[in-house]
Amino acid sequence: MFVQPGAKQGSGTILITGAVGDFGTTHGFQVHGKTYSEATLQRGQIEFNLTTISNKVNKASPKIDAATCSGSISVSAPVPIVGGTGLYAGISGTATITESFGFIGPRYKTGSNKGQCNMSNSASAQPIAEMASVHGVGTVSF
Repeated sequence: MFVQPGAKQGSGTILITGAVGDFGTTHGFQVHGKTYSEATLQRGQIEFNLTTISNKVNKASPKIDAATCSGSISVSAPVPIVGGTGLYAGISGTATITESFGFIGPRYKTGSNKGQCNMSNSASAQPIAEMASVHGVGTVSF
């Protein structure tokens, strides 16, 4: 499975090889505090429970290089396949997913921290550049 994430977690494009051999789009959503993603493929939909990997991503601390203000995060976790429609009705299984993110952050332009990396959660700390990739391997039955 290969996913090109969109602007929001769980949104993007997906390609699944092997037993599924299909492609389409993904859309993330939450239900009762759990995070899911639904892949809308050419021959049906597949739903994934992303709760475990989402929690790991949210708790991960990026490795930051202070000289370049660049950083990265990479986490892996099992992702259960919890349902499907169309050709994928009755699908089940688990994929081990790896989410990797890289970014270059801005520097403070003024003040006592001028020239240093601005890795705060403020609006002025938006990444200058960023890239993400998601891929996984697993088994399914349907």
